[in-house]
Amino acid sequence: MRQGRSKSHSPPLEGWQAKPDGVVMLTFNPISFLTEVVRIPSLSSQEADCAHHIAQALSPFATRAFVDASGSAVAEFHSDPSLPHVMMVGHIDTVAGHIPVEVKYGKLYGRGSVDAKGSICTAYAAAVELARAKEPLHLTLIGATEEAPSSRGARYALANYPKPDMLLIGEPSAWDAVTLGYKGRLISRTEPEQR
Repeated sequence: MRQGRSKSHSPPLEGWQAKPDGVVMLTFNPISFLTEVVRIPSLSSQEADCAHHIAQALSPFATRAFVDASGSAVAEFHSDPSLPHVMMVGHIDTVAGHIPVEVKYGKLYGRGSVDAKGSICTAYAAAVELARAKEPLHLTLIGATEEAPSSRGARYALANYPKPDMLLIGEPSAWDAVTLGYKGRLISRTEPEQR
């Protein structure tokens, strides 16, 4: 069942830009895009407004942009399907709580700006630029749903999308390192011994 949209969000388009060769193209503002995505509430299992906004905003630039059966926002960029297929998965759901959306000292604050709307929106914006530059690419980007409770969007992608040649997961880990993989948690109880 699709959730109704309570508020209309405008896409991050700044208008038409005439190029010297006479071609007119739509411009994309990645900062406006990320800011608007962070503004849209998207608690786990309530991501519909956010996913539809992403698909609408990317549709003029992607080969295909849509919301899949899991509710995830998917954008495909296929200038050359014979190239290796790169997939990036990040999540668009957030936990409860309100952090006012604001840009302060050049940094964006708001629920989901780091975990993990920031990473998937960065990937969407990079893909738009690569496609615009007519770089040979074959990308699928997925803003997945329900990361915390069930990994619904990621599980749907695993079962329903072609296996990529390379998979990137846009989950924050640290500012100075790349996390190669992790899942789960370790809980331990430590008691000191007397000597």
